Amino acid sequence: MDRQQHIKLALSEDQYKKDITTKILQLDKECKAIIKAKESFHIYGLKWFSDVFKSVNKSTKIKLKVKDGDLVKKNKIIGEIYGTNHALLNSERVALNYLQTMSGTYDKCIRFRKKTSNKKIQLLHTRKTIPLYRLPLSEACKAAGCVPHRYDLSSSILIKENHLKLASKPIDLITKAIKKNKIIAEIYGTNHALLNSERVALNYLQTMSGTYDKCIRFRKKISNKKIQLLHTRKTIPLYRLPLSEACKAAGCHPHRYDLSSSILIKENHLKLVSKSLDLITKAIKQHKIVIVEAKTLKFAEMISNLKISRILLDNFTPAMIKSFISSKPKIKIEVSGSVNLNNINKFSIKGVHYISVGDLTKNIESKDLSMLIV
Repeated sequence: MDRQQHIKLALSEDQYKKDITTKILQLDKECKAIIKAKESFHIYGLKWFSDVFKSVNKSTKIKLKVKDGDLVKKNKIIGEIYGTNHALLNSERVALNYLQTMSGTYDKCIRFRKKTSNKKIQLLHTRKTIPLYRLPLSEACKAAGCVPHRYDLSSSILIKENHLKLASKPIDLITKAIKKNKIIAEIYGTNHALLNSERVALNYLQTMSGTYDKCIRFRKKISNKKIQLLHTRKTIPLYRLPLSEACKAAGCHPHRYDLSSSILIKENHLKLVSKSLDLITKAIKQHKIVIVEAKTLKFAEMISNLKISRILLDNFTPAMIKSFISSKPKIKIEVSGSVNLNNINKFSIKGVHYISVGDLTKNIESKDLSMLIV
C-alpha cells in the first residue's frame, strides 16, 4: 500500500462524500483556513496532510509556512489552505489525524535520539504498530533517523524465543515466566500459523485493550452516572473500527462515527455563513441528528430553545456550564474540550447529558502482552 492508497481508504472510512453537515452549506469557491499549532513539537507528515486535501479536491491550494522536521512553537501558523468550503471541511479531520499522529511519532524519535549519548548507536523502531498504520508511522520514524528493526515478516529472519522453543525443549526460564504472569489464552495450531499471526494479533489486542481500559478509567471518574461518555473522530486513520468497538464495549459511544452520521455545526461552518441561525434552521429541516457547537455563553443561550438534538459547549469552564444550565435550556447538553482524567469529575454537573473526550481514541495506550510457545 502506498501513501495515496492509504489516504483514499482513510477518507472512505470517514465517509467524506456523505458529509451531511457540509452539504447544507452553500458551495463557496473562495475559502481560506489556517492550521495553527496548539503546542510546541517537531512537525512531520506535511505531504500526507496536503495530499488529503488534494485527494478530495485537486484545486485546493496549500501554502505551508514550515517544512517537515521543523520545531514548531506553540501558536505558530503552520500553513494556509485555499479552496471551496466543502473541500476544506470534508478533508479537515483526516488531514489533521495524519499530521498529529505522524508529528507525534517523529517528535518522540527525536527526543529518544537526543537522549542517546553514544551517537554511533542506531535507534530502531519495531512492528508494534497500530494495525493498518505502519506505513505513515514508519515513514515518520525513518525521517527522524530511526529505522525499522524489521518492517514486516518478509524483511528479515528473526529467530526469537518462540522459534527456539519449537526447535528444542522449553527451558526453565520459560516455565518460570509462565508461573509469574497471567495466561490470557491458549492457542493451538501449526508453528507457521502461530508465528505468522503473532504480531498482528497482539497489536490489535494491545491497542484495543488500552482503549477499553482508558474508557473504563474515565467512566469511573464521572460521579454523575447519568452522563454518557462519548469518544470523537480523532482516531488513527484506518483504525476507527476497532477503537470504536473497544469504546462501545466499555460503555462509551461515538460523538459521531463519521461525517454521514449526524450534522455537527462547528465554528468553521458558522464562519462561512452570514447568518448562523439560518444555517441551523436549514440543518433542522434535514430531519437528522443536529449538534451545534457553542464557543461562548452568549451564543449558547441564543440557540438554547432551538429544536436541535443537543448543544456542544466547547472549552466551557465548570462555572460557565453551571451558568448556562441555570437558564433552564430545553435541549440536551454535551461538554467537550480540555477534559482529561484529572478534571473530568469537575464537568460531571447535574444537567449535563454527555461528555466527549478526544483523548480516548487520539492517544493510544497499548497494553503489554506477549505470546509464548510452550
